[in-house]
Amino acid sequence: MLEGDLNLFRRKTAMVLHDIEIGIGNLVLEKQELLDKNDRDQSQTLIPTKDLVEQSYLDELFQLIIPVVKGTNLESDIIDLRNLFIQNEIFHIRNVIAHPNRSFHINYWYKVAALASEPIIDILGLTQIQKTLLAAESNSIIDPPDEWLLNIFSKLPNNIPDRFEHSITGLIGRNEIVSTLQKSLINKLDRRSLTVSLVAPGGSGKTAIVLETLRRIVDDYSARVF
Repeated sequence: MLEGDLNLFRRKTAMVLHDIEIGIGNLVLEKQELLDKNDRDQSQTLIPTKDLVEQSYLDELFQLIIPVVKGTNLESDIIDLRNLFIQNEIFHIRNVIAHPNRSFHINYWYKVAALASEPIIDILGLTQIQKTLLAAESNSIIDPPDEWLLNIFSKLPNNIPDRFEHSITGLIGRNEIVSTLQKSLINKLDRRSLTVSLVAPGGSGKTAIVLETLRRIVDDYSARVF
């Protein structure tokens, strides 16, 4: 397939994925009263539901709504929908769409289109997704906003300070060490025995290296499985 044709299918896939994510987000907001009640029952001080939804990545939206619909007639439908996401590798495809340097395969489009055609979409009242699919199939493409693509790169929850002592000058001559340490910590298959020790004389910058490594990790989406 020509590169131009593949890019067209990538745009169509992004267009439908965007409305799938918006549709699920709106479904969460429709259940806002239940969400708010659930928050009050837990006596927690949380981010307002609307803000939380806007900051959430695709699978996080399911994590928001599944506990809320538990015991209702929506529970099985939401779980079935999430299982379809997993079966069709929708979370992986969303990652590919957000990273322009990752290879896009034509089967991604067919998987997203298949999901958008599922009866469960209509059952949940997500009719806009079906309209978007029809528009994409007819090549009436509206590209998603850039902020939607970038939303996936939101930071991992952390308690790392916003500014370090080395923030102004940077770690002079330490980038290679930081990069090596970062690679050692992210996405290791066996983390049960993973221990990394930094050994050096006092005052040589061990703490600064660790803090800088952690700062990079929380900005790295691939570290979500860390």
